[in-house]
Amino acid sequence: MGAKLNGSTPVISVDDFLAGILGEEELYDLAGVGVVRIRSLTSAEVERMPEASGENSHRFMRAVIGAGLVEPKLTAEQVGQLENGKAGTVTTLATRILEISGRSNSQEVAEDLKKPPGGGS
Repeated sequence: MGAKLNGSTPVISVDDFLAGILGEEELYDLAGVGVVRIRSLTSAEVERMPEASGENSHRFMRAVIGAGLVEPKLTAEQVGQLENGKAGTVTTLATRILEISGRSNSQEVAEDLKKPPGGGS
């Protein structure tokens, strides 16, 4: 929650607000794999994911990576192959994507990974 400020505090411009809230891409060094380009997820994407993945947190993590991994871009079939990937690596990447999407701490990320179908926020 934001802090209440006095009336003399300058307010940001619309452009600055949108730039801050829409997020950006970043390079991420995935240990043991290499550097990938990821992006933050939109609020609509995060909202749809728990329902689409059911109660399966692994499916949720694959959905996060499928949406948030910019480069290399994976096909739906390749995203499905992540179920055979190293659990720690898949979890690390999904967690980082959720963090840059505004789910800024481990507790929030853990909650996202445990949400039941249609759990929303």
